[in-house]
Amino acid sequence: MYAIELFFSEEVEDYIKRKWKELSLSNISSSYSEIEGIRPHVTLAVYKDLQNVVDLKHDFMEYFSDIGSMQELIFVDVGVFPTTGTVFLRPTVTRELIDFHFNYHRAFEKYSKYVDYYYIPGIWNPHCGFATNLNNDEMSRAISCIIQDFNPKKGLVTEIGLVHIIHDGSRFVSSKTILSRKLS
Repeated sequence: MYAIELFFSEEVEDYIKRKWKELSLSNISSSYSEIEGIRPHVTLAVYKDLQNVVDLKHDFMEYFSDIGSMQELIFVDVGVFPTTGTVFLRPTVTRELIDFHFNYHRAFEKYSKYVDYYYIPGIWNPHCGFATNLNNDEMSRAISCIIQDFNPKKGLVTEIGLVHIIHDGSRFVSSKTILSRKLS
């Protein structure tokens, strides 16, 4: 499985990593901190059953070769996806963020048959995960841990990555960036 992910400036990344560690120390077992190589991110697309990653790498490098910068993201919401037991931080959805996502998918339309349904324009719910695969009690504990000292966070998207994700059938075990472009 492969994903296109937006990575953040240091202040946002450090905050999320600190929360991952706190969740792990609170015995919330599905913290993202347990996934090898993972970085805090918002995912633009997830590709399943992709046959030719070489073409995707080439197209990624070409498309993002002259990308400028994005406006600052503001994270003000903590939310849940109850069906997957996911607790997350959500950026304010701006026209620029929606347009960036839409334009990416339009440019990569030839990969649309591989895109996970939840990342399709019009369905996408941008988020940065804290923990996943939690039961109801764990979700409540995770939310309590996160909101105890929560303040809105602001940060820039500083990098875009092509990430190889490995799932062992029950959980994500690895998320390694294989290509990336820094934003100016």
